[in-house]
Amino acid sequence: MNFARHVLHAIVCAGAALAAPLAGAADYPTKPIRLMVPFGPGGITDVIARQAAKAMGDKLGQPIVVENKPSAGHIVAMQTVAQSSPDGYTILLGSNTGFNVAPHMYKNLGFDIGSLQLIAPVNTAPTVLVARPEFAGNSLADLVKMGKAKQGGINYASFGVGSSAHLGMEIIKKDLGLEATHVPYKGDAGVYTALMGKEVDVGFMTLFSAQQRLRAGELKALATLQADRIPAFPAIQSTVEAGAKNSDLPVWIAFFAPAGTPRDVMKKLEDTLRSVVSSPEFGEFLRNRGAEPLTITNGQMTQFMTAQTAKIGPIVQAIGLKAE
Repeated sequence: MNFARHVLHAIVCAGAALAAPLAGAADYPTKPIRLMVPFGPGGITDVIARQAAKAMGDKLGQPIVVENKPSAGHIVAMQTVAQSSPDGYTILLGSNTGFNVAPHMYKNLGFDIGSLQLIAPVNTAPTVLVARPEFAGNSLADLVKMGKAKQGGINYASFGVGSSAHLGMEIIKKDLGLEATHVPYKGDAGVYTALMGKEVDVGFMTLFSAQQRLRAGELKALATLQADRIPAFPAIQSTVEAGAKNSDLPVWIAFFAPAGTPRDVMKKLEDTLRSVVSSPEFGEFLRNRGAEPLTITNGQMTQFMTAQTAKIGPIVQAIGLKAE
């Protein structure tokens, strides 16, 4: 708990403590800005990053160029930005994987996570627990009963070891007494293939990948891994609502800059990003892709991140999860 508070508090406060006036900052930016994205090209996060970067660049009068730097724990992209000059020309798309999970899995990140300063949040994206249409269960309660009745319990797919889906299900197992075995795959495509091939009983997918299959009846949803129901799919029960009170683990993304970036540059970046995120056009863009804009304050975002990190730490330790 103390670790979580210290790390996430540092993200917001480090910049305020270290920032210094910069001559000419009022003219910022005068050249293209680099946005480090710790995901490969073509996925939902990359798509959102590019849409936000394009809209921000249009407002700032300089392009924001996306550089994809996928790596385990998102460490490469985070390290690149943490060690960059704090001038506002190298920024980061950060997520729950890098900020909430990686600090618990890696003994040495290779940089101080407090050297990254929050610009503003962008969005959350629901994760849904899905099954084949003929699967006997229709809810988490059904799944718990099935897990107890089936020798060895049920097995479930996630889109990776240490993902929000993996950790969320471990919390569900603890909170509800579910007997289940984790089978990790690479991304949503791997989960879907495993489900259709009957390699697993149920699986977690991002709403971005699952929503059309849900509407077409190719899949059915048992729950969404968060506190509230999804507005576009109000019939899907949330895992918190189903009794797994600690399972609110939505995927989130936000933009960050190196600590020490001048205050006026940070304000310009924050104001620009917030104007994009709060726009009706960007909101529609996100919702069409199964995501929701995140318009909370930086203080609220820091509290949310702190709570997520504190929640994840004990479960990582309990299951002995370590970086491979």
